[in-house]
Amino acid sequence: MVRRVPESELEESDPHGDRIVGMEWQGAPFTGIAVGSHAGVSIETPYLDGCVHGRCLVHDARGTLARDYTMQHGRFIGDDRAWWPDGTMRWHRVRGPHPAYRERRWNEAGVLVAERDDTEGVNRSWYDDGTLRLEKAGDEVSRSYARDGRLLFTRHQPPSGPDTTTFDDDAMVLHLFEVLVDADFWHVAVGYLGDLAKRDRPRGIEQLRRVLTGTNGLAKIDAARCVANLRLVELVPELTALASDDTIPAKERAGGGTRGSAVSIGQAAREALALLGRG
Repeated sequence: MVRRVPESELEESDPHGDRIVGMEWQGAPFTGIAVGSHAGVSIETPYLDGCVHGRCLVHDARGTLARDYTMQHGRFIGDDRAWWPDGTMRWHRVRGPHPAYRERRWNEAGVLVAERDDTEGVNRSWYDDGTLRLEKAGDEVSRSYARDGRLLFTRHQPPSGPDTTTFDDDAMVLHLFEVLVDADFWHVAVGYLGDLAKRDRPRGIEQLRRVLTGTNGLAKIDAARCVANLRLVELVPELTALASDDTIPAKERAGGGTRGSAVSIGQAAREALALLGRG
């Protein structure tokens, strides 16, 4: 008979090796099924000798299967499927020996938003309306697009030598705020602003001023640091106007991740002013 115990009764043991943490129950490596719940879903996790091993099931509050995946001695293996509450496929991942990873992800409307096949060298993502967002050609070249289909930038990442990014200035300026709030691309947009200011100082200052006087708090923090690093004293008035704003921007989720800040807009502005000798 398979032992079933509440997940809360398990305790972490010494690492099982290869960064895999073991679990114990009543002082011994656990073998059986741990049952728990998190954020309204119930989870059944099988263990063998303290390691997650076997078919793992996640059910939503209605008891509908929300995820079904398999672990082998603490590592993902084989199929990993998840569904949205209405039963629409959310993702299907297949894991095996490198480079056999494959993945497809859909949004709640059933639109394919990501596809990756490491064996074939395929890696693409789409916006929620199905417009191409990112495509990678092998491991070296990737192209990122705006929602209107315009190419924003191309990144070259050769196996040896420095990475390089080529921007389309007109497209980047037109879609600057769109890129700045994308959790995957925001750092590229900040890099672009610095690159633009170095190549064309007046135009770079103009775009940084747009950001500093705009509405996105996280982008203002990034722009303030960029201004300080490039010593763009022309933007001291804009930094001064932000110095009393102690708002810590809310975290943003866009693209494939989340980003946030531990400092306020005002703190970032004051630090920039100090570096410029105006604090």
